[in-house]
Amino acid sequence: MTKFCWGRRRHGLSWLCLFGFTALLLACGSSPGDNPAQAGPDWLARIGNQTVDVQEFQAYLEQQSRRNPRLQITPAMKRELLEKYLEKKLLLAEASRQRLSDQPEIIKELEEMKEQVLIKHLFSLKEKELAGQIKIDEDDIRNYYRDMGQMLQFRYVSADDPDQAKVVEDHWVQKVSASEAVDSGEVCLAALNESWKKQILTLPLKKPQVVKIDSHWFVLEVVDKREEAVLPLEKVRDQIVRELTDRKEKERLQNWVNSLKGQNRLEINPAHIWR
Repeated sequence: MTKFCWGRRRHGLSWLCLFGFTALLLACGSSPGDNPAQAGPDWLARIGNQTVDVQEFQAYLEQQSRRNPRLQITPAMKRELLEKYLEKKLLLAEASRQRLSDQPEIIKELEEMKEQVLIKHLFSLKEKELAGQIKIDEDDIRNYYRDMGQMLQFRYVSADDPDQAKVVEDHWVQKVSASEAVDSGEVCLAALNESWKKQILTLPLKKPQVVKIDSHWFVLEVVDKREEAVLPLEKVRDQIVRELTDRKEKERLQNWVNSLKGQNRLEINPAHIWR
């Protein structure tokens, strides 16, 4: 069988909207008991005291188009988005009426969400900065293609230090159960980063050994190796370039994160119990 392998690639939040409820309100307008919103001449739609004006809705449409470039803004879609937007305003008004934003657990959750958004945009800015710096040469492509046909399976156990790793290695057959070891399943060599690849290529088959990969210790055993046919290079060249570009981007992002730490090493207070 001919096949090739790729690394896994890297979302979105969807609204659960009450379309029938809002459509009814839009069709019928405000009930006699409602307090109608004081709308200016540019108002587009309103429900009770909630109003959407033309400029506000246009900004919302532009935001949705940026988030989803494939979105087709047809008249029907505009109506649907208008309903969603009014639902959002109604729900936020109700949340405000119930003073949900004053509840400690919600304040904490909002802070956590804010942190995630800030980090997301920080990474996005850095990715744009790095985009023009990543180059893939012919050697990179050919080396990746060569490794695509090398299939292997390995398992490993992580350790805190070389002494602990040695103990694990000495008792590998007797005491290391399947649940303790992480099994890679069958993967191609090309899917592994350079640090793992370098170590795995030096290991004999079915002989667990202590290895240090980056700054971490492992006991690593190669369970199986075999070669497999792959598609011709020219048929997979574009995919290889995309995969290598993505990998180099991730590596540079991680190097940048590491640079933020500077020369400082992680310190853990021994007075606290971590296990």
